[in-house]
Amino acid sequence: MTQWVMVITFMLLSQKPGEIRDISPSIVDGFTSKANCDAAAGVITGKLITLAGDARKERGVAANTPDSGPSLYYECVQIQK
Repeated sequence: MTQWVMVITFMLLSQKPGEIRDISPSIVDGFTSKANCDAAAGVITGKLITLAGDARKERGVAANTPDSGPSLYYECVQIQK
């Protein structure tokens, strides 16, 4: 049986060039097609960016600045289960 899984990483960008902090990978499984996986990734990454913005605002970090800005990457991978 094959299925598609989403591998998504969320990290905070640092002020120091070349430094990446706290890479947090997650895996979401059970997708029946790459199209479904990509669509879900779009929704999830959008929500994570919104939530990170809310957390930054709550902490008094000015909007549209690189201070602890979020960076998200995802890839949908087909696996044999």
